[in-house]
Amino acid sequence: MIKKLRSKKAFTLVELVVTIAILSITAGMGIGIFSAALQNYSTASVTSGEQDKALEIESYILRHARVATNVYFITSDSTLNGNASFTDHIVANSAAVELEGAEGGVVTNEGNSNVVRYYDLDKNDDDEIEASPELSVTGVESIEFKFNKQKIDYDEGSNDSFAYLNYKINMVEGYSVRGSVVLYNLKNVVFSHDPDNYVESTLDGTFKVGGGSFNTGIAFLRE
Repeated sequence: MIKKLRSKKAFTLVELVVTIAILSITAGMGIGIFSAALQNYSTASVTSGEQDKALEIESYILRHARVATNVYFITSDSTLNGNASFTDHIVANSAAVELEGAEGGVVTNEGNSNVVRYYDLDKNDDDEIEASPELSVTGVESIEFKFNKQKIDYDEGSNDSFAYLNYKINMVEGYSVRGSVVLYNLKNVVFSHDPDNYVESTLDGTFKVGGGSFNTGIAFLRE
């Protein structure tokens, strides 16, 4: 028995080298998989964060747009004055909107900033319009808006139609969300008529909140 025990051999140098090599390869693969998983998690986390912010803005827009009677684009770009695209629903600043004396919601962006701010306009106990404290969302590249008007009945001579607002919220890291909201009570926006097309649009085309050097915004007011 003693002789048999003494005859057992330990690992050879070759076996040790092969074992270490296999362990090294396995460890390397594990680190690569972990690194890829960590990167994917980081990307998903950023996307999820941007999605939450975009949906917060979208929810605010939908809530106020559906009941708005007057919608205004806000811009500090004075070159729009006197231009053919300058219409009654484009105003110089948010103060002009607040002077309307109506309740509603306002979304604004200061030039060269990725911060969007929004606040409500409500009547206080003295029946005066008062702005609520501002809330803000960071990381917003821009929000694009465009009015359209669609005929409900395509029969010749029919005047039945409804207005809607297209929007696209663009986030800094690349996430975006787009949609449309029907403006059931819109009164202050004039649409250009094209007899060959059932979709009518406004002269100013797409209006962008953010993404530039001017202060911009959109206001949804209700009578």
